[in-house]
Amino acid sequence: MAYWRGKTLGQSALKALLRLVPYIARYRWQVVVGFVGFFLARFFEVSTYYGVALGIDAIGALVQEESLPFGLEIWEIVVGIVSAVVLRFIFVSRARRAFRLVGQKVS
Repeated sequence: MAYWRGKTLGQSALKALLRLVPYIARYRWQVVVGFVGFFLARFFEVSTYYGVALGIDAIGALVQEESLPFGLEIWEIVVGIVSAVVLRFIFVSRARRAFRLVGQKVS
């Protein structure tokens, strides 16, 4: 482990963060909104990769003249991927804004 001034770096960093709790407590809902926003953004990020995998499988099924996976058309998969990317952008930007606002108010 790394050491900093005779203490473990992880312990001293955690203590420094714990000193901020009284200041951040006033803005706990904005912090919760930020965390939920980032969680939802990660969900949509994973959905993007899943949509790309579905698209690849659908193209392979078209080449082999088989039925498409889950009965989806190519355009439906594309709309799903684009929607997931747009929603991810919205949630990430809102979550960042919530955390930046808390940081500005605390400082």
